[in-house]
Order: sequence, then structure tokens, then C-alpha cells
Amino acid sequence: MAAMTQRQPIQYTGVNISGGEWGYIKAKVDPVYGEHYVYPTEAEVDYFAGCGMNIFRIPFSWEIVQPEPLTDLVVVEIERIKAVVDYILAKGAVAVLDPHNFGNYFKETIGGPAVPTAWFADLWTRLATEFAYDARIWYGLINEPFKQSAAEWLPIANAAVAAIRATGATNLIAVPGTNWDGAHSWLASGNDNLLGIVDPLSNWIVEAHQYVDDDSSGTHPEIVSVTIGSERLIQFTEWCREHGKQALLGEFGIPVVDGYAETIHDMIGYMEANRDVWVAFTWWAAGAIWDNYMFACDPLEGGDESPLMTALRPHLQLAC
Repeated sequence: MAAMTQRQPIQYTGVNISGGEWGYIKAKVDPVYGEHYVYPTEAEVDYFAGCGMNIFRIPFSWEIVQPEPLTDLVVVEIERIKAVVDYILAKGAVAVLDPHNFGNYFKETIGGPAVPTAWFADLWTRLATEFAYDARIWYGLINEPFKQSAAEWLPIANAAVAAIRATGATNLIAVPGTNWDGAHSWLASGNDNLLGIVDPLSNWIVEAHQYVDDDSSGTHPEIVSVTIGSERLIQFTEWCREHGKQALLGEFGIPVVDGYAETIHDMIGYMEANRDVWVAFTWWAAGAIWDNYMFACDPLEGGDESPLMTALRPHLQLAC
């Protein structure tokens, strides 16, 4: 293994604790909490905070927190999410809200005839009203929109930003690009359009995702090369710097195959070397709902540390 160049970790280093977004994936209809979907547990937060993580992205389903558009959020679901958020805050960490919906609502495209943009803005009016009480709660607008063109996505994102600010919430907003939010395809996807985001507080960052398999989908247990992670971040990073934007790498994952540790060190090391742009990353993923997932960084059965966590440790803000 090549020697790793040690740099200071970027400001926020953490993980997605998956589970809240699984309801309709597992149940199709009428998902049951604890059976078809779960939120992060205190024990999970304790473990990852103890490893040095200080930011947690919390995926959940729009359909579960608001099963009817333009209506009150489901109280029990918001209470469950707030309990997780408050526990994360008590650890001194940041909680990122993540409606993990891929730009859809009940499989219909946001901004299309079946799901007006106003419905999405309403969701964020209600979420912002509930979660404006601490600046360490960040608002990730939505996970990986992909059906909307960049020109279609910009007014949708702006409607959500406007709705959030109309509540008086001042929290940081993470705005994704379209076409699965890939850093590698940022400009080719037309995401230069996000320069048109209007935030009266200018308190927003760009969220991108990046994987290291052949098509950047994160669905294959392979690594193109040990430097592919940094290579795929270069154009996006330069675009952010040119336009004075900062970024969250909301998802990235690397499987345990030959060269995995070097690939992790290369990719995160690139962010550390470009810390004027990169303020945060959240590894994809952790969570007990997964079964032998190739990117899972949870403790192994029997309690041993995952080799992924071992490789991540030197890059964690509170590394111990």
C-alpha cells in the first residue's frame, strides 16, 4: 500500500445512517415502522460519533412524513425524526435532513402534472417550520433528482428555498443537481444552472454525490482505479471554486476490493487539499436495515471494526 499523505480533515466528516427511506421499498403499501423502515438509533449515533464523525445525513421518505400533499406532517414521524436529530445535536454534531425521494413523490416527478412544484414547496414550508430551532440542522432539499432537466430543476429548487426562507428559517440549505447529482457529470448535466439559485440569506451549499465504479452509479463492487475518486471530483471542484460555492459530498462509497483503502485516501485526500470548496462529506452508508451491503461501515458481526471504518478514521474530524 502506498504511503498516505496525512492532511487536516475537512470541517464536517460523517455518514448516512440509512433506514428511514426504506418504507415503500420494502412494503410497497402501508409500511410499518420498525419492520419496513427505521431511523438511526442512539447506539448507532454513539458508535459513529465515537469514531470521530460529526455530521449525520438522515434519509426519510416524503410519502411517510406527508402521505397526502398540502396537509400536516405526520406527528409521530416528525417526533421520531426529531428524537434522532436532537440526539445528534446533543453529541455536538450536525444533522442533515434528507427527503430521499430521487425527485419524485409516489413515483411521480416533482414539477410534472401529477406533482406540482407547490407540493414540494409546501413540504419544505412544514419541515422548515418544525426544524428551524438549531443552526446545526441542515436542509438537504431532496436526494438525487434525475427525471427533471437542469432547466426544470432550478425553479423547483428555488421554490423550495423561497418556502424555507418565508418561514423565517435561517438554516443552511444543501441544493443537489439533477441527473442523479453526479459530480463527474455536473456540467454535462446542465447543473451550471444552479448559479441561478436565489437565497436572500446566501446560506446554501451545493450537494453532489460520487461513486467509483465504471458508470458512477455505486451499484457495482468495483473500483475503476485508485485515483478515480479524485479525478471525478476535479471538474466539479473547479466549478465551485470559480463561482465561490462550497460543497457537501452527500454520498460516496467504496467497496472492500483491491485498492479500496488507497481509493478512500485519494478521494478524501483530494477534498482535504481543496478544503476551500469541500466543507463536508457523508459516507454512504450505514444502518442495520442493510444486509451485507458492500459500502456498509457499521461494525462487523461479532463487533470487529469494518475495514472501511479503519480506512476512514484518519480522515474524520474528531479522529481518535
